Amino acid sequence: METLTEYQAINKKIRPVLRQMNLYDKEFFPIERAEQVKVTASNVALAFNLKFKTKLNRKKGTIEVIRIA
Repeated sequence: METLTEYQAINKKIRPVLRQMNLYDKEFFPIERAEQVKVTASNVALAFNLKFKTKLNRKKGTIEVIRIA
């Protein structure tokens, strides 16, 4: 797995990443972007008939997004 610098992780575009995810793919974002990630995942799911699941990991400081449908 490729590791991102803190700058790259904070500036990683959410919508294009979610759109390109295949079934059961996982993506991680900094926990500071949790609200933006959840809203964007909801909007992408609605617009493109997809489903996502999110998990917060407070110890690692990340939010994980999994495409489930």
